[in-house]
Amino acid sequence: MWPMKTSAGFATSAATLASLAISLVAAAVVASAISQLRLAQTQMTEAKVQAALDGAHRRAAMALMEPGRAIQVRWAIATPSGDADAVAESEGAKLSIAAASKLEPDQLQRLGVSDPSELRSRLIALATATAAQGLDLYLADDAAIWRACARSIVSPYGGDRLPTTMQKSSGGPDPSGRRAGEVWRIRLTLAGWTDDRVVRLTGDTRSPVGIVARRFYRWSPTAERCPKMQN
Repeated sequence: MWPMKTSAGFATSAATLASLAISLVAAAVVASAISQLRLAQTQMTEAKVQAALDGAHRRAAMALMEPGRAIQVRWAIATPSGDADAVAESEGAKLSIAAASKLEPDQLQRLGVSDPSELRSRLIALATATAAQGLDLYLADDAAIWRACARSIVSPYGGDRLPTTMQKSSGGPDPSGRRAGEVWRIRLTLAGWTDDRVVRLTGDTRSPVGIVARRFYRWSPTAERCPKMQN
């Protein structure tokens, strides 16, 4: 550091200001370095989780190709970064968007919807859209319960009625029971991150799925408390 100019043994105002400016610059540089380090650590953790969940998705798809699986299943899948919470749902076993637009107001209110008529209008519009996806359903209403649960109840690939909770999948058109052609939503959560995919099963163990849609986001499964829906 340069020698500080003094007057009668005391630092001059200019020297004091210069020293303060240098200190502020040094503090800003340190703060920036710490921020960049934390960002790099977060990105590294996120990349590790993504890699772990990518492998777990393949294992989940392979498990779904086994005959006799329920239309909605939940289990744990071990990964190098810990156990991933897996939820798999048959998209064809859910309500179609058109059928969801006919739900009674009290059913929609159980999903936290404050204005059922407005949501029903949005669903009718989505039902006529040519490329409606799960994210469109998520954004159809801002109620927390709706956003946590709607995609487990409604799907662009759904039908006219909700299935019973114990119903089993027949195994699809593939005689081997591998459900070739079926569309499923597979959601894996690990370390606060969720890899949420809609996939079409191919029936081929070498390449078990084709990805229809994918989202990777922060989410805690403990936040989900979905009501049971009945026809």
